Amino acid sequence: MNRSLPIHALIVLGACRLDPGDPVYPDFQPFLDSDALQGELPFVEGDERLSVGVFYEGGRSETIDIDGSTTNYFIFEGTYDQTVSDDRVEGLLSDEIQITNAQLWWGGGVIWDPARDLTGWTTLRISLKATDGLFETMTVGISLGGVDQVVTVTDYGFAADGSWHTLVIPLADIGATDLTNVTSPLLLLNTQGTTGSTLLVDDVFFTKE
Repeated sequence: MNRSLPIHALIVLGACRLDPGDPVYPDFQPFLDSDALQGELPFVEGDERLSVGVFYEGGRSETIDIDGSTTNYFIFEGTYDQTVSDDRVEGLLSDEIQITNAQLWWGGGVIWDPARDLTGWTTLRISLKATDGLFETMTVGISLGGVDQVVTVTDYGFAADGSWHTLVIPLADIGATDLTNVTSPLLLLNTQGTTGSTLLVDDVFFTKE
């Protein structure tokens, strides 16, 4: 998460996931470093850490910002609303996702066009918090050449128990051994959910380990 104000989605409803809708344009502002706000894995100068422009405020060695042109953040087909919460893992705020249409599926993510090369990055970290058990079927991942590669969040320690859980996901676990053609560095997807239920997302970044 890398913003201080709520984001507002302007969504064009479509018939399938291939038409994600209009991109969301966060109001990006620089984050002032503070030891008290650095999260579970504080950034240290010399660390290699990549932010993809959303769900993160802390220190990093590299940022690929959402520019509204070649890099976008989409809420797919208006399947959730998004605001901010002061219940967070790092920084000042986390993002709160509220499901609006869970009849078939919901999802969102960062989309890059053209694709980018993430060779050398090995691990995705993401922190999640929820109480609705249907979030335990959620998947997180990336897309390579338009092909989604995802893992189920419960396989990496997530439980919908009202506590924050930090997932540390080796990219090799999701079949991402060739990162030369990444079309989405972050996908949040689920085939079910409860309309009105909420999920907190925070502290999302890549590392080289």
